[in-house]
Amino acid sequence: MLIVEKIGNPFVVIVGSITFIVATMGINIVANFVSPAYDISNLNPQRINFRLGGLITSICRCWCVRGCSWQAVGHHAVVSIFGSALGPMFGIMIADYYLVKRQIVVLDDLYTMSPSGEFHYDGGWNHKALIALAVSGTLSIGCRWRAPTG
Repeated sequence: MLIVEKIGNPFVVIVGSITFIVATMGINIVANFVSPAYDISNLNPQRINFRLGGLITSICRCWCVRGCSWQAVGHHAVVSIFGSALGPMFGIMIADYYLVKRQIVVLDDLYTMSPSGEFHYDGGWNHKALIALAVSGTLSIGCRWRAPTG
């Protein structure tokens, strides 16, 4: 934005500012709406399409922005808890790839819902991974919220 201000021509400044605003909105729509809408629709593809996933995403966003007391909880605390849960999830995924699957992934099985597929597990849920996530996530979040000293 500072570069656009140095041009000196008000028309170019306005066009440049609009360009930055539109680019920012486009990136935020792709990053904060499209991906979660598809993620939610992938939870149950037979019942939830992209449009319904987008509606659920929008409702959740409104609830989070308006319903949560961000001043009391604190944005930093929410991001810290989220990160504390994502770290163990990443570790479980990497351990599964290197130690369990031995770096061999059947790509066709990633896109099938067949019970004979490698990633079907027990009704689609890997209970061992969920237990590992619950234990490691609890420890990680617990370490984040340890009792203050002194």
